[in-house]
Amino acid sequence: EYPQLDILSFNSDRKYTATLREVEQQQKLFINGAPEKIMELASKIQVEGEAKEFNESRQELFRNKLKEMTEQGLRVLAVGFKDVEDQKEVSPDLVEDIVLVGFVAFKDPLREEAESAIKTCRQAGMRPVIVTGDPLLTAKAVGEKLGLRTGEENAITGMELEKLSEEELQEKIKDIDIYARVEPRHKLKIVKAWQAQNQVVAMTGDGVNDAPALKKADIGVALGSGTDVAKEVSDLVLLNDNFNIMVAAVEEGRAILDNLRKVITYLLSDSFSETIIIGTSIVFGFPLPIAAVQILWINLVEDSLPSIALAFEPKEDEIMERDPSPKDIPLLTKEMKSIIFIIGIFTDLLLLGLFY
Repeated sequence: EYPQLDILSFNSDRKYTATLREVEQQQKLFINGAPEKIMELASKIQVEGEAKEFNESRQELFRNKLKEMTEQGLRVLAVGFKDVEDQKEVSPDLVEDIVLVGFVAFKDPLREEAESAIKTCRQAGMRPVIVTGDPLLTAKAVGEKLGLRTGEENAITGMELEKLSEEELQEKIKDIDIYARVEPRHKLKIVKAWQAQNQVVAMTGDGVNDAPALKKADIGVALGSGTDVAKEVSDLVLLNDNFNIMVAAVEEGRAILDNLRKVITYLLSDSFSETIIIGTSIVFGFPLPIAAVQILWINLVEDSLPSIALAFEPKEDEIMERDPSPKDIPLLTKEMKSIIFIIGIFTDLLLLGLFY
């Protein structure tokens, strides 16, 4: 109905979108974006179809209404327009002295499983934080529903984050659960600060501007609905944009690693026993207790079925109640080495006694 002549797309610096359209043979500029930004650009307000001065009392009314809506966890956009003439394209210089029409508020409800997923994260020793472009009050309202800390020292805006040096952020970062009104460069700063604390950082994102932080994070997680650039630099892609999938992936990963270690422990304890019993027999001048073909039988036939069984062993009940393993822990742990050594020695003593 109103053909689009040009568009100034949204970006994190401008915080608004502007489209130039033809309305009944006249040109109009339509703007929507962050409420505080649109209010800053507005010089008038539409009241009952007339453009009136956007004076201090009206600004105060809108600020109070914005606070009221964001405290309820609503996401809010402001919309406005401007009459223009003989324009072929939209530039930022054109977007000023606009007429504010009002706010559009909508609810983006939490998924039902989000609260339990966050709780499981904490039990598993993971630290979830909210990093969002939404206003601080909206982020706090969502964080409160998820059980995150929402005190003054636990929430910060991108503008406040900008003023902190890297050293100051590292001192405060363990207390911060919520980051609001952040820009892509702030996400990169947050990732670097956590990595400086020797933590493994997983980050989710969907936009082109998220790509640097996704790449910098130890585990970049792109949303399935996100841009191709975000998916290219990420390690994982969530096909259904569900945070709960990340928690399930961690649980599955821990089960796989547990079973892998069980198989390795079983096979190495067997092989260690064979090595010791043959070596001890040679030292004491005994005949070889097992021949080459018997070693092959043990390794290929006897060990195969138990190894397969261990590989498909059900996950432990408390698997998501233990802390994550340190970054530098080897695949072969001290506990595994102890089990292999003890089982090997005990088995060899028994077998050598029987063979003797």
